[in-house]
Amino acid sequence: MPEFEDYERQFLLERYKADRAHELEVEKFSSQFETAFIQSSALLNGAFAAGFLAFYGGTIDKLITSKKLVITSFGCWLVGLFLAILAGHVTYYGQQTIVSMLRNRRHARGVESLGEKYPHLLGSPNQRPLPELVTLAGRQEFKSKIAIWSARVLGVGSLLVAILGAASALATIWFSSKIGLAGYPH
Repeated sequence: MPEFEDYERQFLLERYKADRAHELEVEKFSSQFETAFIQSSALLNGAFAAGFLAFYGGTIDKLITSKKLVITSFGCWLVGLFLAILAGHVTYYGQQTIVSMLRNRRHARGVESLGEKYPHLLGSPNQRPLPELVTLAGRQEFKSKIAIWSARVLGVGSLLVAILGAASALATIWFSSKIGLAGYPH
């Protein structure tokens, strides 16, 4: 391979910087999404539980309630919170895999274009060979797709369980008032 001219080196260096900046932006966006998702799911489950607890605590001595419905409501919200946290963890794993895939693709392009000089330009003489980088990036892409799909399913599950908990809480309030008012003269 002939020696690279200064402008070629400069171009490759700028390409490397642009690719690295893109990786960092992907990482930053993914972590912001992950944080917002966990916060919203946790707040939704926690707000339902806190609102119901406030109502239930204020009326516990005035109404007869179904303990099964109360336990079901809180159980749903705890499961919803757990699913939200698990979805956040899976999203983080997917994010790590995507960033690693992008890095391996960038290194594969570097090895492909610069050959043996690429690892030394990076300051990393133990760079993997091109076929291994391409195979690894392909596996990481597959893993990241599964992780993102799993995070979506867990997130939707968290929201559905929160709604189920809210429905159970409404049933508790509805049936409690009917039972509680049945003993009083109208």
